[in-house]
Amino acid sequence: MRRLKGILFLLFLSIFSGMFMGSSLAIDMPRIDRSKIRLYIRPGFTESGKISIENPTGAVLSMRAYLGDWYYSNSDGSKEFIPPNTAAHSCANWVSFSPAEFNIGPFGREEINYTVKVPKETNGGYYAVLFFENMLAGASANFPDAVGVNLSVRFATLFYIEVRGTTERKAVLENIELKKAGPVAPLLVNADFKNTGNVDIISSGVFAVMDKKSRVAARGTFNDVYTLPGDKVKLKGIYRETLESGIYNLIITLDLSKTEYRWIPNQGTFLVKEVEFEVGADGTLANFNVAR
Repeated sequence: MRRLKGILFLLFLSIFSGMFMGSSLAIDMPRIDRSKIRLYIRPGFTESGKISIENPTGAVLSMRAYLGDWYYSNSDGSKEFIPPNTAAHSCANWVSFSPAEFNIGPFGREEINYTVKVPKETNGGYYAVLFFENMLAGASANFPDAVGVNLSVRFATLFYIEVRGTTERKAVLENIELKKAGPVAPLLVNADFKNTGNVDIISSGVFAVMDKKSRVAARGTFNDVYTLPGDKVKLKGIYRETLESGIYNLIITLDLSKTEYRWIPNQGTFLVKEVEFEVGADGTLANFNVAR
């Protein structure tokens, strides 16, 4: 196919280079100074700020900005973008910004002003995305074998709004499962992690295996999981070394205070769960019991 139009590259957090008809895509892209904004605002109050966009090229860039919603499409933090005011915890209608359309001169910079107004009697966490998009005129010069190719470049700033004094970072572990198939088989620790609070949670966690003398016999880590309120995702841990036969206590500790780009100061919140299990003489899991 020699005529392609409207090839959309979603540029988020990092800029991707692609290949098309055997030619490399190498275009200087606009740069944004804030890919994530997390604000703590009291009910009924507003907060304002600026987002700066830089044009690294010698050409004028014509830009437009518009709002949308997002949610985690996978427990690893992958995101899906949808129209504004359609997600369960959308705050797109709280966000206003200007300008909506603008040009950035060669090697220039433009500042977008935003304001977030939190309604009264609101609690928890809310989320939105502000997209910036431009058409790269003459982009077909990068594809000598193509005719009439237009490239639309889109990048974004994510908004995380927490209503100050009303957030609850809570989670539960459900369907905890231990597996060990033999003496040299790894110990697998699986569970469902459910966000039962009212704000986003990124959990990182560890587990320790204690013998009957309270000595650490094994340690392991879990995959980080990304959730919005109500999300349920898989938590997986593994210990590959040998465990002798005997009775053990597995102690799971999950940190609930991590966010997209840092830990929340002075808000350490942990979820701890204990599981007693037994490794039989044949190296398999004999039984386990989740402490209430």
